[in-house]
Amino acid sequence: MKFGSIFMQSARNPAGFMKTLLMLPKFFRLIFRLLFDRRVPFFPKLLFASTMIYALSPLDFLPEFLFPLLGFTDDVLLIILSAKHLFKSCPAVVLQEHVAELEKKQTAER
Repeated sequence: MKFGSIFMQSARNPAGFMKTLLMLPKFFRLIFRLLFDRRVPFFPKLLFASTMIYALSPLDFLPEFLFPLLGFTDDVLLIILSAKHLFKSCPAVVLQEHVAELEKKQTAER
């Protein structure tokens, strides 16, 4: 699973966008695994968790009822940026280990 290339492909063509959407459950499983791994630094985990709390809370910097499209966009953008920070701050060995385990689990399910 190559994270950077997936998002670049989705920006260029609709098939890449669909591929990215289909991979969202894998991203959520990977993030969940990283949040509970002790080898990942604490601050990026805290940042992602607080971003999710902010996104789910009724309090918003740009409220959805005043700015319908912009209100959802800021939440999604913050989630993407905090997830990207979590991936970048995670040791590469740990990230590769979790990705390999998720892919192994997926092939076992087929």
